[in-house]
Parts: sequence; C-alpha cells; structure tokens
Amino acid sequence: MDIRSDEALTILQMRNEKSVRKFLYNQEEITQEEHFRFLQSLKKSAKKYYLIQFLGVNLGSINFEIKKEGVEFGFYANPFLEFVGIGRILEQISIFYTFFVLHKDRLILEVFKENKAVVNLHKKFGFVVVSDCNKKGIFKMELRRW
Repeated sequence: MDIRSDEALTILQMRNEKSVRKFLYNQEEITQEEHFRFLQSLKKSAKKYYLIQFLGVNLGSINFEIKKEGVEFGFYANPFLEFVGIGRILEQISIFYTFFVLHKDRLILEVFKENKAVVNLHKKFGFVVVSDCNKKGIFKMELRRW
C-alpha cells in the first residue's frame, strides 16, 4: 500500500468524523497509532483500501475484499467537502472496478437500515436487498453484473 503520511492522516480525519463513524461497525474514534498499525496490516491483507482523489481533492475511501460469493465493498465520502454527489461517484467507481478490473460478477455490501440515503443510493444503481439482519439493523445488498 503506497500512501503518504499526510494522506493517511486525512483518511483518519474523515473516518473519525462523527457523521461517518455513526454508520461504521466500529463507531469509536481510533487513534493515530491504531490507524497506522491498521495501515501496516493491510500490506499482508487480501482487503484493498483506496483513497479516491480527483484533481488533488480527496473524495473518499473505498474498500474491497474478494470472497467466494463475490466482492464485498464499502465506502465513505469525505465529510468535509461541501458538494453533493460524491456517493454516486464512489458507487460508480466501485461497480466499474469490480466488474471491469477484477472481472467479478457480484458486488456485495452491508448497510445500516437507518442509513436510508445510502440504502436508496444503492437501490438507484440496481442493488437489491438479499437479506435483512433484523437483530443487527443491517441490510445485506448485492448487485449482479448484467
């Protein structure tokens, strides 16, 4: 994983922002030390994390993990940007990367049911709910290649 320390700190700031954390499994703030340890662990991991940038602007972070049932992914937009539509951009990148770079036919995600804006975003791109984990308040959604 090639990432500069300033980029790593930017990712940490985005991830620790309350509006992002509230929709993550681990909703606690993580320390800089924990974050850098996590980044080091990615060198030995099958999971891939990307900082998405456009013209020097950090748009957000996307992660992918190839599993036997498909590619599981997640993302969050940079909460410090003041324009809308970043989620759609990250969604399109995720779909393209999975289907045309990884050449996989199924994209999978989990999303908190209460995160209605993101649930609806995924539905606009053709994702469907495949399971409802009522006890956890989570939908599992998928998109299959056409």
